[in-house]
Amino acid sequence: MPAAAARSVQKLCADTYFDKFVPRDLRRTVKTRMGELGIAKDVRDRLQNHAAMDVSAKHYDRYDYMAEKRAAAERWCNFLAVTISGRNVVPIRKAGEA
Repeated sequence: MPAAAARSVQKLCADTYFDKFVPRDLRRTVKTRMGELGIAKDVRDRLQNHAAMDVSAKHYDRYDYMAEKRAAAERWCNFLAVTISGRNVVPIRKAGEA
């Protein structure tokens, strides 16, 4: 994580109830929320570069799934756009606030 981003995350953690943050937290959140949006697990796995370990996927299936990955990424972008627009944001309370 670049230094500026790391400092921002440290400040966020200090100012809020987050005890600890690691980049994996973002990956976990994205994967979970994409599931809530109805994006299939195999597509989510491909988007996160998780290797399929079955014989069929390793040796026979050479399709790149680009259309499915693009559609999933577009749904995720639309979800983020709504969230960032403020219509679906829950503010994080600062430490010490009731």
